[in-house]
Amino acid sequence: MAKPLKIRKILHKLLAIFSLSFGPVVMSAVTTAVFLRSYYKYKYRPQYYYLYTMLGESLCWSRGSASVLCVSCCFVILPMCRNVLSFVRNSSKDIGRFFGRLLDKNIWFHQACAVIIIVSAGIHIAAHFVNATRFSTNYSSKFKDINFASYHNQNPMEFVFTSVAGLTGIAMTLVLLAMVLTSVTAVRQASYEMFWYSHHLFIVLFLLLFVHGLGGIIKHQVNLDTHSPGCDSIQTNRSNIVNTSQVAWCSEAPMFKADEPEAWMWCVGPLFFYTMERLIRAIRSFQKVKITKIIDHDDGVLEIQMKKENFTAAPGQYVFVNCQDVSRFEWHPFTLTLCPSTEDSTFSIHCKILGDWTERFSHRLLQKLSQEDQRQLTSEVHHGRNFSDIAPKVKIVVDGPYGSPFRDVWSYHVSVCIATGIGVTPFAAVLNDLRLKVKSRSSLKLRRLYFVLVCRRIKSFHWFVELLHSIHVMLWEANRSDFLICNFYYTGPQFQKEAYTKQYERWLTSRLHQNRPSWKELFDRVSKENPRTKVGLFYCGNQKVTAVLKKNCRRFYVAGTKFTFNKETLT
Repeated sequence: MAKPLKIRKILHKLLAIFSLSFGPVVMSAVTTAVFLRSYYKYKYRPQYYYLYTMLGESLCWSRGSASVLCVSCCFVILPMCRNVLSFVRNSSKDIGRFFGRLLDKNIWFHQACAVIIIVSAGIHIAAHFVNATRFSTNYSSKFKDINFASYHNQNPMEFVFTSVAGLTGIAMTLVLLAMVLTSVTAVRQASYEMFWYSHHLFIVLFLLLFVHGLGGIIKHQVNLDTHSPGCDSIQTNRSNIVNTSQVAWCSEAPMFKADEPEAWMWCVGPLFFYTMERLIRAIRSFQKVKITKIIDHDDGVLEIQMKKENFTAAPGQYVFVNCQDVSRFEWHPFTLTLCPSTEDSTFSIHCKILGDWTERFSHRLLQKLSQEDQRQLTSEVHHGRNFSDIAPKVKIVVDGPYGSPFRDVWSYHVSVCIATGIGVTPFAAVLNDLRLKVKSRSSLKLRRLYFVLVCRRIKSFHWFVELLHSIHVMLWEANRSDFLICNFYYTGPQFQKEAYTKQYERWLTSRLHQNRPSWKELFDRVSKENPRTKVGLFYCGNQKVTAVLKKNCRRFYVAGTKFTFNKETLT
């Protein structure tokens, strides 16, 4: 038994390594293929013989990297077309099940394309600086049409800074640099507005890219039938040459023409889809949204309940919210914590005050309250209050909903939901849906649901405990007490436990733990309780925990349990 178990463990590790590296390997293979295709085209095609003789390998490197740039710019936009992705995901269950996990990696794909653009742009710039130097030093008086320099040993900076290709290239470099620097995590967290506005410079980048190809630097020979490349080295007295192939080898001088721009052909399709995407969002921005209730929870969390005509959503989906009183063009994603049903069209989001936009947004929602109302709000924090009187004075726009991996919680026999901090919000809608399913006695493929919540302070999840407790009571009455298994972890001071556990003392105390959970023990427990089962793990929260959970999902388990990792990524 030991030897087959060892073989299974080795095969499991190899499969985990393959699945982990599949995406990067495919991206690298495609990028390499695109680069080599252009590299060998400009090195061996006869129409580029004279240009290659003048510039050498730098010509191939500049054109290869240019092709990679065009392809990457084509694909970098597609992951941002949220409605297209949602359409593909929702078109059918089979397609959604097959492509769902692939579509959920759209942010990774977008970032991977961005990295490729940065690297290929660096290579392209360096190769063109070498080209500029060689245009100057290898200036040919015989073939003046192919030269980019005006005379021998001309300063390369003169024609770089005075040409269309050079000026647009410098402008694109500056725009790309601004987009990259503002995309750094530290800058994005400090000022999301700076990131959002600078990222929309991609419109300028694409316009410059289309104009860049009109510079006419790269030229090819067009009269190969009357002038074979290299025949200028043959003796000028053609009467002494025997033309056995009956071809007029040097009946005329070589003629050159600038290559046609190709960037627009790669980008016009994705830009069309993105234009349609923005048009759909613009239409949705005119649809009225009514705020029905605002609940101020502890720990800087604001619950906003709304209604919108013909709005439908499924648990696990998210929406984008815009408040024109805060920022006219800025949109932020929020997971739905309550989805509309046939009985009630209300849906809700929970807004955690973490940055400048959320702080101004929360202040705008509450600023119409009098000081007396605010004091009453603080005293009634556990019950919430309806402030519909301020709703007409705060205009918000909701775009969506859009799909997420959390919709697949019901697709497994066993699911594990793990949340840290405000990452609990996606599971609120899932558990609300569970409550409705239990109430209506609907049949479920899911037979067991583990729920783990980690917070710094107990107050951070007090509003969520009430929902879980009510579901637990319903399951207990339905004789399904082992369906929902909850565990709560808090990392704050010990005295918090005594101050809070009075309301649900018996139910909460047995599930409440101090300090962070041991993830290895948690996975081992789930594996032992569910042998030979494919378990879906769903996580939302702190990025640092992601790597630990992924590592445990890839582990080999003697019981034959396999974990599939799913993470909430809002785009």
